[in-house]
Amino acid sequence: MDLFLILKLHFQKARRVRLAVLIDLQEAEGAFSTRELGPDVIFLPVSKAAWLAPTDSQGGRDFVREMMARTSWAYCQCFARALHVWSGLIEVNWEASVKQLRAQLQPFHGGNPRTGSYEPKLVQGSIASLLWTAFSCG
Repeated sequence: MDLFLILKLHFQKARRVRLAVLIDLQEAEGAFSTRELGPDVIFLPVSKAAWLAPTDSQGGRDFVREMMARTSWAYCQCFARALHVWSGLIEVNWEASVKQLRAQLQPFHGGNPRTGSYEPKLVQGSIASLLWTAFSCG
């Protein structure tokens, strides 16, 4: 059973259930939907620039504060893009399947939440992420 179906079952009284899936560390911009999931599920790439450390960064609190501000702003932009798509103000890019969308995206690993903070890093090869497992299309 996939995540979207679980949400629809949980929120049965809702007139409509929608899901925005943010995907960190990507080159692509825009909003994507797939024919198999329909227009209520939108995939939103988050630019990897939001996660890049400044070249003069020495770490510490200022670095963490700046990183949180940049990534928060990038996430806000993604949610705004989803709302614009759902309200019909901008077009969504359509893919036939999640597998086809996945082929266009850069794989990353966010780390182990049991042992550390979320810190996505690009990976080489094909590592199945939570996204692909959640949609049962991996």
